[in-house]
Amino acid sequence: MIKIKKYAEKPQVILLSVVLGILTGMYLREYANLYSSISHFYLALLEMCVLPVMTTAIISSLGHLIHNGHTIFYVKRIVIVFLISLVSASGMAMLLTTLAAPGHHLSDAALDAISKAILNGQNGVVTASSDAPLSLWQFFTNLVPSNIFGALATGKNISVLFVSVLIGVSIGLQRNDSAKSTLNMIHSIFLAFIGIIRWVMVGLPIGLFFLFASYFAEAGPSILGALAWLIGVILLCGVLMMVVFTLIISYRTGFSPFRVVAMLRQPLMLAFFTSSSLATMPTTLNALQQNFKLNEDLTSLVIPLGTSFNQQASVIRYTCVALFVAQMYGVHLGIAAIPLLMITSIMAAMAGSGLPGIAAITMSAFVLQPLGLPVVVGIVLLTIIEPIIDPVTTMVNVFGNCMATTLVIRQGDTLKQEKKPSAKPKKRLLSEA
Repeated sequence: MIKIKKYAEKPQVILLSVVLGILTGMYLREYANLYSSISHFYLALLEMCVLPVMTTAIISSLGHLIHNGHTIFYVKRIVIVFLISLVSASGMAMLLTTLAAPGHHLSDAALDAISKAILNGQNGVVTASSDAPLSLWQFFTNLVPSNIFGALATGKNISVLFVSVLIGVSIGLQRNDSAKSTLNMIHSIFLAFIGIIRWVMVGLPIGLFFLFASYFAEAGPSILGALAWLIGVILLCGVLMMVVFTLIISYRTGFSPFRVVAMLRQPLMLAFFTSSSLATMPTTLNALQQNFKLNEDLTSLVIPLGTSFNQQASVIRYTCVALFVAQMYGVHLGIAAIPLLMITSIMAAMAGSGLPGIAAITMSAFVLQPLGLPVVVGIVLLTIIEPIIDPVTTMVNVFGNCMATTLVIRQGDTLKQEKKPSAKPKKRLLSEA
């Protein structure tokens, strides 16, 4: 099993599976339903472990941190790191979109194609967004589920995360042996689901083959050419952010930038090919704890929280689309709109982090409405470009949470394991903040 798993995770095997899937989907479209069924089955295997991993990781890690007396310090540090990360993502998106001005590079044919896409997709968008967007107050009130088991059953990740934090704090404050035993038991459950994820990863090439075959078999004509400038700006923002993340992780851990990318290879590949930050979370935890030897309790706290609240790629997406729509319609956004765009894009990213598919895209209404921009246009544009940009933006989120973890963790917050000589960094493991 171990040999098969290593073979399945090789980049050349992954790339071959993707290429074969694309060719199969393009030339054998009559089997689209079969491709879709198998790909959904494999993604379900990955996603079935997400909520158990998230809940057990937060409860056990937060409970242990409270026992150690470092909770307040790390909570403050997490909030500061997340805010700086999100503001930086919004600032970079605004700068590059303003300089590139993708909305000013549209030909008459491109505008006509976009107009037709908006007309074709308008009815579906309005129907899909009938339950969203949520107001800012509704977002906070929905954190508290009326039924904990109902939230688990319906996959309300934000509500489940909130309850997990409360349980972790409550158990951590109980200064007795039974509380410690409970935390150890929950941690054992967490490790069990991590093991299941490792088994599922054995079939990664097969899952990716059918995933890409399904997508290319069902994809029809699009207006991607008309939106090439917008797609390019979003992808450029993502690539630049990942370069910055790599340099920060390299500085904080002492490993070279190339070594950092190599050690995060598995979660980044999974993020690119599945486009799911949640499905990538277990492998991200494993990479940080086993490869970088970072503290298990801290990584198990920061990564789940970051997956829900540190969505840099969503901030980039909403910011770029808002500015694109403004440029396309000739709407001038003054200096006063900059902080408004920054705040609303961050809140939209947080509000949409627990929502699937089109529901998360409709969170762009948080950004477009205060700026006086047409909401339906932004939603339609995001719906069109989402399949293209989603693999890269998911990598940005995963990479950004790894970077945030290294900034939150202090010197000495490492696993009590001895590193192999070949894996030793050239400088100290974590610099003092």
